[in-house]
Amino acid sequence: MTSPLFTDDKPDLYHIKEHDLTDPERLDCLFRSAILLKITSRSEHDRLQFFALAAHATRVGKNPAKLFASNLYNRRWYNITNQDEQTARKMLLK
Repeated sequence: MTSPLFTDDKPDLYHIKEHDLTDPERLDCLFRSAILLKITSRSEHDRLQFFALAAHATRVGKNPAKLFASNLYNRRWYNITNQDEQTARKMLLK
């Protein structure tokens, strides 16, 4: 039996799950959705920031998905630390 957390459902910016933030492929899907919604641009810099925001949320958040969504929709890029960027760079290399 498959875990309900890891189904083949497509990541959705309106229903972000914690495992979306730690899986580079799922996070990239969310990034593409954010581009379509004009929350971010398709630049490499914005992609790094997006992944770093996810790293930040998983590192400090009691509810990482909610923290990520709040920071993203309110464009709180200033919460990102060097540690978050380093984690994001590692995720982008996968």
